[in-house]
Amino acid sequence: MALGKELEVKYKTELNEQKLVMLEEQVAHRKKLNLIYILLSATIFIALVFLFLAYRQRSKTLKQHQLLHEMELDNIRQEHKISLLSAMIDGQENERARIARDLHDGCRAEFDRQS
Repeated sequence: MALGKELEVKYKTELNEQKLVMLEEQVAHRKKLNLIYILLSATIFIALVFLFLAYRQRSKTLKQHQLLHEMELDNIRQEHKISLLSAMIDGQENERARIARDLHDGCRAEFDRQS
């Protein structure tokens, strides 16, 4: 009977040791999985940060290009206004010169008739 109890104790001890080994293996496996999850989460977070920074830089570059384009358009508009005003001034000067010639010719003709 003592031998039977001793064998039973050894059997239960061995079962407990096997359960303990299995539990330790499960804990080690879970630790590895947790480490993988942490590394994966950190990698995804870093990737998102880089994507956000790249998006922000691209937006900033696009805004600068748009601002430059608007400035170029304003410059073209101003040059166009300047050319229109120059043409108007040239036209006015030509008209004044013509009127001055007409007046001068009219005064000369009047002077020649009186003389």
